[in-house]
Amino acid sequence: GRQVKLTCDLTTVGVDSTNSIESAAPAADGRLAFVESSSKVGALTPNTTAIAIAPGLDPFGAPMVQPVPYVIPGEPPLAGVAFVRWLGDARLAFLGGSVAYPHSCPMCTSFDTVFSGLKVVTLDVTPGARPAAVPGTDFASGVSAGAGADEIFYTIGGDSRVFRRTLSTGETAVAHDFGPAGIARDVHVVGNRMAAVVGGRVAFGIDPALGTIQRDSGGVVHVVDLTTDADHVLDPGELLFRRPALSPDAGGLVAEGHQVIDVGGQTIVADGDLYLFGAP
Repeated sequence: GRQVKLTCDLTTVGVDSTNSIESAAPAADGRLAFVESSSKVGALTPNTTAIAIAPGLDPFGAPMVQPVPYVIPGEPPLAGVAFVRWLGDARLAFLGGSVAYPHSCPMCTSFDTVFSGLKVVTLDVTPGARPAAVPGTDFASGVSAGAGADEIFYTIGGDSRVFRRTLSTGETAVAHDFGPAGIARDVHVVGNRMAAVVGGRVAFGIDPALGTIQRDSGGVVHVVDLTTDADHVLDPGELLFRRPALSPDAGGLVAEGHQVIDVGGQTIVADGDLYLFGAP
């Protein structure tokens, strides 16, 4: 649990801005892909957002490879990025989605940020490359690299299944169906092990103002052996989990754990901490 590195001021837009980094993805050769954004102090929306790739773990001054928002022909405008993953050394996969800023409650003056997954997107990191949508991934809620650069695993909003797809051929199969355990999302695969968040506090449907959306405060982490299809459920205790990450040898797992608390009769999901699980 010891912090080993802290990097500040990742962009150079000035001291009058709030800068952030999200969805960081280290490559095997040490490069770091991430989403950076910058907002003027007090602004509701960022004035610049982009996917960038740094040559090392320090993101400062990293070259931008894809501005956000962006348009893919035949697809709705994509204003957000989540779950950045490396596919080999020269391509990224991520969720492209919409971003809305509704009030956090009917009587609230504060705003919330709501990301809705719309499509799995791939992007070659060579200069001039354009993002490409993966067919059949409407309302995707998670994506992971598979055994090689030509394979991905992904989940769909409101669906209990995890899908495996070969990008070059389009061949798609169900890797695992969690069935009555609930909606699957936040998939991550290393070797023959697959982690996903299943069930919990999640709902998929149509919001009158936001359209089709999956609201998600977390669930239970499952780890599946893709060779035997055995499903191991990690004990959540009193927590809801998001974004599990298997270690490179698949021998351990880290996830965001969020407490559910009651505040004046209203259920609140608290900010998350990182939790380490041993080998399931």
